[in-house]
Amino acid sequence: MNNFFQELLILYCIAIIGYGAKRINLINRSFDEAVTQLILNITLPSLIIYSLNSPSTKIILTDLILLIILSSFNLGIAIIISSILANHNTLSNKQNKVYQSLIIFGNQGFLGFALIYSLYKETGIMLTSIYNLPFLVLIWTYGIYLMAGDKFSECKYSMGKSLLLNPGLLATFIGLVLFFLPLELPWPLVKLLSNVGSPTTPLSLLLIGSLIANLSLKNIAALLKNWFLWSAAALKLLLIPLLFFPLKYLSLNPLVLTTAVLLAGMPSAPTTAIFAQNYNSDPQFAALGVSLSNLLALFTLPLLYLLFTY
Repeated sequence: MNNFFQELLILYCIAIIGYGAKRINLINRSFDEAVTQLILNITLPSLIIYSLNSPSTKIILTDLILLIILSSFNLGIAIIISSILANHNTLSNKQNKVYQSLIIFGNQGFLGFALIYSLYKETGIMLTSIYNLPFLVLIWTYGIYLMAGDKFSECKYSMGKSLLLNPGLLATFIGLVLFFLPLELPWPLVKLLSNVGSPTTPLSLLLIGSLIANLSLKNIAALLKNWFLWSAAALKLLLIPLLFFPLKYLSLNPLVLTTAVLLAGMPSAPTTAIFAQNYNSDPQFAALGVSLSNLLALFTLPLLYLLFTY
């Protein structure tokens, strides 16, 4: 447990550096967009292919299938719960869209990869890549549908293009081909992928800190008073991941189960705020919700790890 908390604390210390850099104007908002594109399109795909090509990755097919089942179950339950709550609250239509997205979609692409890699190295990246497959498909379909609303029909072409050309999805499929076929990439290419992919973790955490720094003191005061943001965070970080708890007493691969639980308990995805801005929902409400859940995750992730490993 001490090792886990130390790894998580180191990650959040990197986020604090990103927060401080933004506060003293060492970096600006253009940094957020540039680093997001760099991670999603270059460093993370490189890390995924490198990890899936690694001969040290020892995972059997049934474990990979189990990961997809667990991921689909988590997303399905989150959709059902968020839909029910959306029909029984006093939020505006725009905020309701954001509220549901905060509950459904987690920060698996940034903090998720960073944390699981720090714990399980290349094997962790492989497990995270497989677990994220349903997530990537859903966020680029249902995620856009949720935010776009009546304008969804206008987004279908761009949505399909974004899904088919998603670098993370493409990298995962390429990696799976390398994993299952008796193929090995040339050593210089493996070294290149390793070097390009290695900055993913620090860049991801610097970005999280930078995004949180965009909040003003007025924003933070509003965040602390909003019950709906707290309820979304509670569901995303603890209540829904705890539905996996009975699986602890089955004969499942503990590495697979722990990875699935930690990824299910990731804080809300920054993509929620991006989609809210792009599709005219409520980006301020989204930014507050994403920031709150990312801050609270420092305490909830160790709790989940403790419950499922001891």
